[in-house]
Amino acid sequence: MRIIENVSLREKELWAELLIDLLVAAYYYPRAISLMTEGTAAMAGREMAGLVASTIVFAIVAGIVLFGTIHYHGETEKADERDFRFEISSNRVAYWSLNFFLVLILSLLTINEFASRPMPGAFILEAGPLGVGQLILLAIFLASITRVTTQLFHYRRSV
Repeated sequence: MRIIENVSLREKELWAELLIDLLVAAYYYPRAISLMTEGTAAMAGREMAGLVASTIVFAIVAGIVLFGTIHYHGETEKADERDFRFEISSNRVAYWSLNFFLVLILSLLTINEFASRPMPGAFILEAGPLGVGQLILLAIFLASITRVTTQLFHYRRSV
């Protein structure tokens, strides 16, 4: 319990955001991959729409529960210059990680197009635009995780 007491409100919010991101990813991606292996019809059908809708509801409910628990006592914390500096630094790292993942996706598409035999995991690329969309969504998710973990690193390092 002492660990939770020694953490600022901003850090608690970042931990909650990280937990929500990880829970949503653990809920969404295994189901999305199973739909991708079934083919394009499954990804464009009702199953995918249901998965997206249930994931959105799950994320909203998890956010309400976690952030409601954090702000239960109505405490607030005004951002200072250090917070802004940490946010700018973490946004910069997330921006470059997103660029890296997008270049990686474009490289995979190019290599897969010119390869004489399919690469491992090429079923994602075989799904067409929907598979590429899933990869871009994964890149955005990884950039978000990078941003939050970078901010948490800065806060922990400054203690």
